[in-house]
Amino acid sequence: MILKGKKVNGGKAEGEAVVSQVPFSVLGDLNMMTGEVLPVTSDVHGQCLKGKIFVFPIGKGSTGGPTVAFYAKMLGNMPSAIVCVIA
Repeated sequence: MILKGKKVNGGKAEGEAVVSQVPFSVLGDLNMMTGEVLPVTSDVHGQCLKGKIFVFPIGKGSTGGPTVAFYAKMLGNMPSAIVCVIA
């Protein structure tokens, strides 16, 4: 499958995709220490997003997400690409 969209930040990614059907927030839904999806209510609960392409329908949350994303990135635990279907 090939996904196309508007990029927010430059770059290219290729690899395994983890596709969720539920809204996602980096703050509260991502374990920055492991890269795993935390909520047991998520359809991708427990899956590791590290180095994968993460696709989800819409974001949720607050302004704290970028801080969590920063630390997760520094620890090497972020997806290689994030595709939010509805921006």
